[in-house]
Amino acid sequence: SSVVGQGLTFAANEGSDITRKPGDTLVLKGDASTKGDYSGKNIKTVTDISSGMISIQIAESPMFGSVVINNNNSGKITGVNDGAISAESKDAVNGGQIHRVTTSISNIIGGNTHSGADGSLVTSNIGNTGKNTIHDAIDSVRSTAETASSGWNLSVNGQQSSAVKPKETVDLNNKDGNISISKKDNQVSFNLSDSVKVKESIGIENGPSLTRNGIDGAGMKITNVADGVIAAGSKDVVNGGQIHDFVSGEIARPITFSADSGTPYDARMGTVVNVKGDNKNIHTTVSGNTLSVSLNESINVKSVTATESLSVANGASVDMGGNAIHNVGNATRPGDAVNYGQFQQAFGNLGNQINRVERRANAGAAAAIATAGLTQAYIPGKSMMSMSGGTFQGESSLAIGMSTISDNGSWVLKGSFSSTTRNQTGASVGVGFQF
Repeated sequence: SSVVGQGLTFAANEGSDITRKPGDTLVLKGDASTKGDYSGKNIKTVTDISSGMISIQIAESPMFGSVVINNNNSGKITGVNDGAISAESKDAVNGGQIHRVTTSISNIIGGNTHSGADGSLVTSNIGNTGKNTIHDAIDSVRSTAETASSGWNLSVNGQQSSAVKPKETVDLNNKDGNISISKKDNQVSFNLSDSVKVKESIGIENGPSLTRNGIDGAGMKITNVADGVIAAGSKDVVNGGQIHDFVSGEIARPITFSADSGTPYDARMGTVVNVKGDNKNIHTTVSGNTLSVSLNESINVKSVTATESLSVANGASVDMGGNAIHNVGNATRPGDAVNYGQFQQAFGNLGNQINRVERRANAGAAAAIATAGLTQAYIPGKSMMSMSGGTFQGESSLAIGMSTISDNGSWVLKGSFSSTTRNQTGASVGVGFQF
């Protein structure tokens, strides 16, 4: 679509190049009137293959009717007698006659009109109208008079005509930005924007069209497309030659099948490749264009090794058949299985804790025995300090006691402190009233 949208550029010996896009009109015209007979036998077109230029050439000796014009080293017709100048005359006239006629006409026109050295009638700015021909000068006067009195009419596509009075301003603009309007002196130029924006679509009558949803090629080909880039991320258009080369290469290139064992097999297009299971744990099925490889729900293997992880669905169970599970790693989080080493370590730690509690309990019993062995005062008004030792199941304790009796023998006050071989300490205090 970008190639079609560029249009064609026309260049000539003089003037600027002209570009016409699809749908634009290119006008080629000559200066001859529309009356009379015309022939192209003295004109031909010649194509230069090296430059791509088409030249329009005229014959070096053109023929007009039965008259052939060529260069015989004279370049002009001389010695022509005065021909008759009348309504019915078919005589040739000479330069002198033409000069006299042009001089006579120049005298009639007046102004700066005169006969040139080549016999032409030369005049300019006739009647100060700025025109160089009588017709244009008269037409200028007429047009000026009409404009001054009635203005001019403005219409769009031959419709909605409106009168523009003298001194009124006509503003030409384009809202969508697709047409650029410029003015220089009294010349207004309309140019199509290099980037045309349309709301819905753009197309060629009975040809391709471009819409916001895509391109409709109208059953036509896009030709002369350069090779597009075939690479990851490329959005280039590819041509038929590229597709042919690609498909030819893909057909010639085999698909190689390899497995854990055996020799790799190169399968070319059209080759049948059989994919089989062992009919025990692995089963293959072909349905339409789908090849399925499935694992038996109850596999039967000699051993299973998991290199990453192995999971058992919720509610499922694993029957080891009375066999041990070997090489179990240490558990690191809740829910992990523990191995025999971790179990032995935990059991040993628990035994140590129990032994520690037992020894501390035995030490407590020794402290109780030592405290029970403390003696106390028994005479009113007297006090006693005593010390006692105790032992139980290999643990020992030392107790120190202090007791006193009131003078009347009614009150007894007693206190004790003990320490064990397990660095445990204890103390007690008591008071009694006897009656």
